[in-house]
Amino acid sequence: MTQHLPGKKSIAQSFSRKAASYGANARVQRNALLHLVRHLSAYPPDRSLWIDLGCGPGLFASLLPPNFRPDCMLCLDIAPGALREIRNSGLSNVRCVRGDIDALPLRSHCCDMIIMTSVLQWIADPKGTVRRCAQLLRPGGQFVFSIFLGKYLCELAEARRSVGAPPLPIHRFERAEFDGIVQSAGLEILWEEHLHEVRYFSSAMNLIKHLTGIGAGATRKPSGRPARLFQICRAYEECCRTEKGVPATSDVLVGSARYDG
Repeated sequence: MTQHLPGKKSIAQSFSRKAASYGANARVQRNALLHLVRHLSAYPPDRSLWIDLGCGPGLFASLLPPNFRPDCMLCLDIAPGALREIRNSGLSNVRCVRGDIDALPLRSHCCDMIIMTSVLQWIADPKGTVRRCAQLLRPGGQFVFSIFLGKYLCELAEARRSVGAPPLPIHRFERAEFDGIVQSAGLEILWEEHLHEVRYFSSAMNLIKHLTGIGAGATRKPSGRPARLFQICRAYEECCRTEKGVPATSDVLVGSARYDG
């Protein structure tokens, strides 16, 4: 499962370089966050301290209504460029920490909510990571998440497979698999919503540029680049192009789970 994931240094460098353009390109991630924010009003957590793990340039914090902000939002990310964007944004009650999700500089039972959106696809040990998140929550605290499911970018994955390139270098979950991870961490799922959308691009290369614009250039490049990249794009166009353009499937699960202690 993890052998094709990029290294942490590559992830940090890529998302730092693209931090300024992330918000303009992260349509899938933004849509997931908007759904999460909407549901939070139905399951409102305490607001002493919230922690956004893998926060990127602070998109979640920026989408919160002014009357629904915690006393303190701790934004943690491995990418210094992303944290710089947050510091320059003027968001109030936000503290930035550069840190590794696998070695969190935080004490147990310290917060009311953990936000982890569009992050677990890069994590080598998602089960261990969710377990550590649960340990950070106070009783009644919530673990709020978005993950990529098995059909996410399935067209690109198939194009890579058809030309002998390595698998798509992110982890895409099965829903039952992820629910099991959450429950094994001692968390009770409060709600989940499946978000499925097909977006069309003018070409496969434009899709690749779009993904690179949010930092997904952290994904390991196929050997023989650029020849292999053009080979992948040609296979993508041949198998998937429609009158609307080149499709890219978004397959996302958003939800929240509670820690009862």
